[in-house]
Amino acid sequence: ECSFAYRSWNREYHFTLCMGACFATCCQKWKGVEYDEQGEVVNCLFCDIAAGRTNRHLIKEDDECAVFQSKAEDAETHLLIVPKRHVKNWKCPETLRLLPHFVEVADSLAPNSILAFHNPPFNSIDHLHMHVLVPPWRNSYAQTKQNHGPCKFWHVDARKLLQDHALEDSSSIEMCSEQA
Repeated sequence: ECSFAYRSWNREYHFTLCMGACFATCCQKWKGVEYDEQGEVVNCLFCDIAAGRTNRHLIKEDDECAVFQSKAEDAETHLLIVPKRHVKNWKCPETLRLLPHFVEVADSLAPNSILAFHNPPFNSIDHLHMHVLVPPWRNSYAQTKQNHGPCKFWHVDARKLLQDHALEDSSSIEMCSEQA
């Protein structure tokens, strides 16, 4: 028996060679999340961070969310707020329930900060995370990527999302699976 992994773009396939036959095993890795063959979450980087299973320092945590420093460091202050339960991205209905709390936590840590989500497929990790940013920016690319503005199809202003949806209109929000 021989096992190996094949990486194609952002997916990782695991294979086992047994008696001359090749079998693809259950796991696919996509944007920091490992899925089984039914598409259920097996392992998630941000779930591990939020649960304290990594060496990442949590700046703040409560029953709903965890806050930690972004590795990108696009601005002088660049934090990420993630839910403790797995939520795939901002288009999931659960986001509307979590958003008021996320904004409250962000404002307690960095008042008047820029709050943003990235539109799939432009999100880096397939686990909901809200960017909390306070300039100055690290460089002009970071400013373009993270700052609000017209024609930024990859960017969602979290404060505007909260105002626009006011927790009662979720008609344009797609259903997403949630895993513990």
